[in-house]
Amino acid sequence: MRYDFICFKNIRYLFLGASMIIVLLLITGCDSDDDDDSTKMKLLAIEYANGAFVAVGQDYLISNSADSEEFYEQYRDGAGSLQTVCFGNGIWLTAGTSGIIFTSIDTANWFAQSLDTTRTLYGSVYGDGIYIIVGERGEIVRSTNSGAWAFIDVETKKTLFDVAFGDDGFLAVGKEGTILRSVNGMHWETVKAGITQNLLGVGWGAGQYVVVGKKGAIFTSDHGAAWSSVYSPVEKDLFDVVYGKNQFVAVGAKGTILTSQDAVNFYAQDSDTGQDLYSVTCDGSQYIAVGRNEKIIKSFDGITWTTIKR
Repeated sequence: MRYDFICFKNIRYLFLGASMIIVLLLITGCDSDDDDDSTKMKLLAIEYANGAFVAVGQDYLISNSADSEEFYEQYRDGAGSLQTVCFGNGIWLTAGTSGIIFTSIDTANWFAQSLDTTRTLYGSVYGDGIYIIVGERGEIVRSTNSGAWAFIDVETKKTLFDVAFGDDGFLAVGKEGTILRSVNGMHWETVKAGITQNLLGVGWGAGQYVVVGKKGAIFTSDHGAAWSSVYSPVEKDLFDVVYGKNQFVAVGAKGTILTSQDAVNFYAQDSDTGQDLYSVTCDGSQYIAVGRNEKIIKSFDGITWTTIKR
């Protein structure tokens, strides 16, 4: 959800005939059903919890769904973006540009907070009674009630793109291979993993942290200290990874989707879209991924994907 490609195709040229459309598509390398729509925003994050899906994105867009079939816009206002969403202790939380935070107890009514920072917040998670949000230049904020926030000092100034919670606590990842871990979200240790790629997403499941990043990078660790590089069948950027239904599912640029049941062997799947996919979640029975042009796709097995009409 941090890097994207722009596809230029001006639908005002439709009157010139089908041949012009074909030429434009060949030049840009776009699929006809996946062209940019100036009226649609990027959906940058999605989460499932407490019987609901919440998707967020550009223009502070917040949408919710109870069944994954119909998403309803609850809020859209401003020139900023919401980059992350999480749920914990009965409270939904989303954050993004210039320290903005919205919270809700019902996914319909959202209340804004503004932290004392101009930095963008990219990743969030709830675990062990603690909310953690990470962002630009090593920003980490911590709360036990989603209302009062403490800024946590860490030794890195590298941007942190995502954070997860697992058996060994919190794990944050970011620019140029940055990995931080913490038991309580207050004291953070820098992990010297020898990784140089930008790490864009992290997930936890089956006793494993899985981290994904630029040019298809995949790394795994059972405790967050020692890391192993895993072969990736793609070289496209991977933005997010989730564990559900006994497998990991990663999503990325140009509709990239990978699946793995063991966090060792990853297989590329056909997403039936050329849109960048920035985030993925699982409700226990299905996976939902979101991306560019408000694209939303779903799958029951991680292999066969269909588009959800909004």
